[in-house]
Amino acid sequence: MLHSTLAVPSKLTRILRLIVILILFLPAFQPLVAKPDTTLTFDEVLISGTSSINFFPTDSIQSNRQTSNSLNSLHYSSINLREYAPGGIATFTFRGTTPQQNEVFWNGLRLNNPMTGLTDLSLFPLSLFDAVTLHPGHNKNLDFSGFSGGAILLHSQGQADTAGVFRWKMENHLDQVSNRSHFIDLYNRRGNTTFHIRGQLRNARNNFSYKNPSGEQTTAAHNHLNQKSLIAETTTQFSDSRSLRLYAWIQDTDRQIPPTLFQAHSKAVQRDRSLRAGATFTSGKGPGLLFLNAGFIAEQLIYEDSLTSEFSDSDIYQFQTSARYQIQLLPNLPIQGKISYQNNRIHSTAYEDRVEENHLDLGFDIDYEGLWDDKLRMGVKVRKGFGSRATTPLLFNAQTDFLTGPGTRITASWGTHYRLPTYNDLYWPSLGNPDLKSERGWNAELGLNSRQVKFIDLVRINLFLRHTDEMIYWTNFGGTWRPENLSSVRAKGLELRIEQRVQFGNFDTRWTAGYDFNHSTLTEERFPGDPAKDKQLPYQPKHAAFGSVKVNWRKFTAGTQWKYSSTRYVSADHSSSLDPIILGGVHVDKNFSAAGLDWKVGIYADNVLDRQFQSVNQRPMPGRVIGMRLITKFTK
Repeated sequence: MLHSTLAVPSKLTRILRLIVILILFLPAFQPLVAKPDTTLTFDEVLISGTSSINFFPTDSIQSNRQTSNSLNSLHYSSINLREYAPGGIATFTFRGTTPQQNEVFWNGLRLNNPMTGLTDLSLFPLSLFDAVTLHPGHNKNLDFSGFSGGAILLHSQGQADTAGVFRWKMENHLDQVSNRSHFIDLYNRRGNTTFHIRGQLRNARNNFSYKNPSGEQTTAAHNHLNQKSLIAETTTQFSDSRSLRLYAWIQDTDRQIPPTLFQAHSKAVQRDRSLRAGATFTSGKGPGLLFLNAGFIAEQLIYEDSLTSEFSDSDIYQFQTSARYQIQLLPNLPIQGKISYQNNRIHSTAYEDRVEENHLDLGFDIDYEGLWDDKLRMGVKVRKGFGSRATTPLLFNAQTDFLTGPGTRITASWGTHYRLPTYNDLYWPSLGNPDLKSERGWNAELGLNSRQVKFIDLVRINLFLRHTDEMIYWTNFGGTWRPENLSSVRAKGLELRIEQRVQFGNFDTRWTAGYDFNHSTLTEERFPGDPAKDKQLPYQPKHAAFGSVKVNWRKFTAGTQWKYSSTRYVSADHSSSLDPIILGGVHVDKNFSAAGLDWKVGIYADNVLDRQFQSVNQRPMPGRVIGMRLITKFTK
């Protein structure tokens, strides 16, 4: 029997009463009103609703992707992207984590599938968003967060323009493997209200060729994907401290599951239909700011394979809401209280009964600025969760930020993490493991950020260490995948980022470079003589290096981006592996104006070295892909 409901203990009632009393009586202190900060920069993101610095390195992927492959930019980022061939599921990891240990957020809504615990990035085409922000480290500022991995934030609010401005933009992409996408963006502001609508039609045939195990050149089949997406948002700014945002996202994805190298064809199809909607209200309340967020997610996932007669139909419903109150008792003492509630309901042919879970989180943040001649900042964050399946232990995160000089700071953090098994981990027919234990562990980080170091605009160095007990991992047992608790996993690594911009005459050049070292191993044996002990976890490259160069000259823009990933082992004992791979992409665009419109026409090439590579074992990826794009923009 999987159905369960939330029983709120009496001690939780006392905690709620205490929070209400604090909110009612804190206005007597008459502190300054805290302003939200949603500034997006290269090296930090301040999450709306907290004045605490996010101490973990971030990278931002802007919307000027140059191919019709919606995941192209992620191939050259700091994440480890695992695509089960074009059109298939695409998952990601940071710093030696599993896909389930990472999260994706849009407008404060957590998009992870509650059945699998992970996010399929194929369902989120990047061209729908202004920017995609990567958080490689543990970030407790995000609602419903508390996992050991990182997070991806999808930004779709649009750029703020002056009142009365109307803007529309159209993009069209086409490449030689019969992939095409069409994108439209409409923006209008009237008085204090903005309206923003964007939609995309994507049709990917993926008619690429590859060499099969016999060495014969074969054309890929059954890799088709048809996707329709529409996002609508409206924001009304009533005053400097009061605003209301409404947003909705409708999507329909129909795709064929690609065959493996050892299949002549595949008859598996999957359809994903979803509605994501919500509202965010911000208001100055007493001496501080009140943030209210509520959202609803409905998804239907249908999988059918006529070859194996396998069929599953799942309806997933999520309700997420949170309330945050932020004040400053003193000019240098911001504090924040948070309450988050989430309800999941699942009706699936994969489970014997309906699944329902409720989870309530309580959080409290306090930071102190101005120590040591205004150069040292410290903060502590605590969080406690109460759920139908289990009560989350008290999680905390301690942080420091020390300014050593103009543009240079040293950051450090230490905290704990916790994660429950997913429903599929526990209950998937014949494969689930109902005896799984919850993950728990700790993570630490030390970083150095410096701007204007001689001829370099930005240098960022981070060291991280993470320890997880009972880490949940899907392992291949004799050809059958099944989840198990790994005894103990230790991940340690180094991240280096460099950025420079140079202007010479009419040339404006910007280049970035990065290197990641990640050593993630099983430190304790699962059984006597375990061959996986002290070996790198599967699909985790130990070394990754990436870089990009972008040059603007008059009306022309040219750019290139590259990434190297070292050997990725497929099996826990390192008996099989994927070879190291170098991927590269280039693009050239020309901007001009005609007929009252702004135009951009460009050509691009992805995987320019025409490498035969795999992101997942036995799942071929395309070789060189060449395409073109046309962008039209009108502003009034």
